[in-house]
Amino acid sequence: MKVFLGIFLALILAAGISAAAVYISSNAGAAPSSEPSGKPSRYTTESTGIIINEVMTDNEGIYPADNGSRSDWAEFHNGSDRDISLYGYSLTDNIRSGAKWPFPNISIKAHGYLVVFLTGDSKSDLSSGIIHCSFKLSSKGETLYLLSPSGNIADSVDIPALGANVSYGRADGAWKEMANPTPGFENSDAGYSAYRQSMTAADTRVIITEVMTKNAMTLKDSAGNYSDWAEICNISGADFNLSGCGLSDDPNDPMKWRFPDVNIKPGQYLIVFCNGALAAGGENKELDANFRLSSAGATLSLSDPRGRLMDSVTAPELSSDSSYRRSMRDGKPTGGWEVSREPSPGYGNDGDGFSQFVRDNPAVSGDVVISEVMASNNKYPVEGDKTYDFIEIENRG
Repeated sequence: MKVFLGIFLALILAAGISAAAVYISSNAGAAPSSEPSGKPSRYTTESTGIIINEVMTDNEGIYPADNGSRSDWAEFHNGSDRDISLYGYSLTDNIRSGAKWPFPNISIKAHGYLVVFLTGDSKSDLSSGIIHCSFKLSSKGETLYLLSPSGNIADSVDIPALGANVSYGRADGAWKEMANPTPGFENSDAGYSAYRQSMTAADTRVIITEVMTKNAMTLKDSAGNYSDWAEICNISGADFNLSGCGLSDDPNDPMKWRFPDVNIKPGQYLIVFCNGALAAGGENKELDANFRLSSAGATLSLSDPRGRLMDSVTAPELSSDSSYRRSMRDGKPTGGWEVSREPSPGYGNDGDGFSQFVRDNPAVSGDVVISEVMASNNKYPVEGDKTYDFIEIENRG
């Protein structure tokens, strides 16, 4: 029903008096438009219980996608007390062009979260809750829109330019940049702790067993260089395929280097040369990571293909040809970590392993080696009837 209000304004002018009638029309009972400024007039906002809660536009590996890629991602939150299906919802970064990508038939549980990777494809795995969106976001900043099934704007966020591994999240009713992202959890310190805990893998069949950060003459890579190296071991009773697993010296980039399609057998040791090269790949072939280790001390992590931590070690500063190793025998851990002057890459980390390594790699000690030792000589005289302990030195060059 239209209600007309006549408002008479007396305007006193120098030349006389005139009156103007202004009529204001309103629709009784109609809700006022809450359309954001700058949005096309055909769109209105609609509260549905689903909101955009956090986004990252420059993911340098802190939260890898299921394929290990460093993808943009957006997190959605259901703040209601009931599960809500996202069927019919869609995303776009260009509101004038309308919906770009429709959500699959998936629900967010009451008070739950859902992360969508904006990888540029739509190869989702609904059984695992892994969702891929068909477009990407700009790290220089842009607007992301969530459209409701009726085509209205359910939520939107104006994303600023963000630094590497920094997210933009909603906390205490306001948006802010977050150095500690919390994909899949509430945007708080407690949420960050829960997120970090969730990034620990349940499968820890393969572990790091030895590292060398200052290799002077212990082991050469295929290029003939004495490169840093790390040793891993399969401590389980079954083969383990390392394809897609990550090795890194950066906790914010667990997938810095990814293993090719290579199997590691039960009790087997594998060496990865951290020489800054690309992987040669393949079973029984040399593995070369694309980073080097710091001789002043380094943290090394091993992660599953989703970036979840399988094992890690922080090596102290090491002298030349010393290794930092975990006590191992017969492919099983037997103790803690120690600095050792008897490195054993590819062998058990004990005296026997070192002896086997030296035996199979005679060049470890260079061209001149100790070839024999007598520590209690009472049989072979040297001068007349005098006997002495002795060592024999051989030039194998």
